[in-house]
Amino acid sequence: MKNTTSNEQHVFESAGLGLAPFRYVGSFEDKGPHKSVINGVQVEIGAPGQPMGTCAYCGQGIAICCQIKSADGKTFTVGSDCVTKTGDKGLKQLVAKDSRKRAKGREEERVAVLRDRLENDLELRSSLESQPHPRGFQDRETGQDLTLLDQVEWMMANSGLSGRMKMVRAIAKMEKK
Repeated sequence: MKNTTSNEQHVFESAGLGLAPFRYVGSFEDKGPHKSVINGVQVEIGAPGQPMGTCAYCGQGIAICCQIKSADGKTFTVGSDCVTKTGDKGLKQLVAKDSRKRAKGREEERVAVLRDRLENDLELRSSLESQPHPRGFQDRETGQDLTLLDQVEWMMANSGLSGRMKMVRAIAKMEKK
């Protein structure tokens, strides 16, 4: 898909959002609920997780708000889908990079929560310790059977983010049962 209309203008320029070229400024999440005080009364607007932003291009409600700046200095907010639909490769690449960074941050947060739980949640530790190691490994020095707790602790200490996330998902699945 081209990033221009039939008269060779960028679609954002055709929509009156400013003059091309457009520059990606950054992005932020805007999800409900929003809390504020009106006339001394605390109010809450929006449901938890509800998109609270609005795309300046299509009017759709958006949770991931991409800020774009035009050559004439106008800054506006659009959704990542609209950036993708423009066909503007430069903008698309920057939005995709930002999206990957945000996803990695969420994963690292989940890993940190699991690390804390492994340290402080005795019930979780006991549950993991009561289950055998998934590969049936034994301690090299003592010959004692290792447990699922040993596997999780080893993975959390020695693997990359992908391996640590594997443990996060495995424990979440185990706890759903």
